Amino acid sequence: MTNTAPWLTNIAPMGIARGEYYQVYTGAQNENVYTNDWLGPYWGFKRVIQTFKLTNSPRRLKPIDIYYHLYSGSKRASLHALQYVYDWAIHHDLFPMYTSKFIPKVMDYYTVSLAKYKETFLLAGMQDLKTVRIETKNTQVDFQNSKNILGYKHFENHTFIHLGQKTECLLKTTQNASPRQAYLVSTNASVKVKAFNNKRVSMDFKGFLPIKTELYLPKGCTLRTQPKTRVQHLSHSRVRVEYKKTKEASLELTCIPVGVL
Repeated sequence: MTNTAPWLTNIAPMGIARGEYYQVYTGAQNENVYTNDWLGPYWGFKRVIQTFKLTNSPRRLKPIDIYYHLYSGSKRASLHALQYVYDWAIHHDLFPMYTSKFIPKVMDYYTVSLAKYKETFLLAGMQDLKTVRIETKNTQVDFQNSKNILGYKHFENHTFIHLGQKTECLLKTTQNASPRQAYLVSTNASVKVKAFNNKRVSMDFKGFLPIKTELYLPKGCTLRTQPKTRVQHLSHSRVRVEYKKTKEASLELTCIPVGVL
């Protein structure tokens, strides 16, 4: 899928069933697709960025996967293309992971169960897949009537819902634009929850890169980080916690519910 051929039919599936097994495909095409099976142009892998953009917006369909063969380093043009693609990727907010972490998420995609009644969703079998997408932009979460939901983020015309470590989740959506519950907006790490309610939120983060986390912090809440680091206050009750080297961290939020002295 490129700018000259932006068709959904050009996107490969997550994988294919082979008897009793399932073969998981790579997240994106390798450099041979963009270099005409290595006949040229050797700089062609630069166009994979077009694929990344088109499979991310207006609806996210595939991950960013920089997939190439070692002979991409044998020519100056192809080597420069690799540097161009890596430079583009590392300047975006990503959730990096190994292939071994991606495969079980794909398997969940084919086996999870979903039920919906009015504004309530029940999800089961969420072993490794910890994000779901709601097809409306301004969806809010009713945390008081939801279970195993850590937070959400609005992206373009969708809402991405972050799930906890339990395999079953109950999601109640609402149109209330002023949530009183502190919650997770985004992170580049895996999350382990120790407490999550309107008085206390305690989470451990572990990633492959230095931790970057954004939180919604309503009035009356305080945040402690371990190890300590600078907390940047953003607009609309949001804060960003960012480490330069630390790949494991704990965050503790203590809140006084509105109306309680």
